[in-house]
Amino acid sequence: TNLTRARVDVDRSGPLWRAVRKSMSIPGVFPPVIEDGDVVVDGGVVDNFPVVRMASRLDCGTVIGVNVAPAVDKVKPYRFGPELSGWKVL
Repeated sequence: TNLTRARVDVDRSGPLWRAVRKSMSIPGVFPPVIEDGDVVVDGGVVDNFPVVRMASRLDCGTVIGVNVAPAVDKVKPYRFGPELSGWKVL
C-alpha cells in the first residue's frame, strides 16, 4: 500500500527481498519502506483479505480464501478497572 499516493500497488517484478520487506512493513511493528520518495507499507493495512484482487490478477479460475480469525462474539471482552494502565492491557 502506497500511503503517499493513497493507492494499492502490486509488485509484479523486481527483487523478491524488496517485496518481502514491504510486506513486513506493518505500522507500529516495522518501519515503512521509502520507495521513490513514497511511503510504502504492507497491503493488509487497506485490504487484509484480498481474494477479489487476486482473482482479478490471476487467470487461474476459482480463488479460495479462508478467514481463520475468531468470530467477534467468541473473543472474551477485557474489563477495564477504575483506572486504565497501558501495561495491564498488554
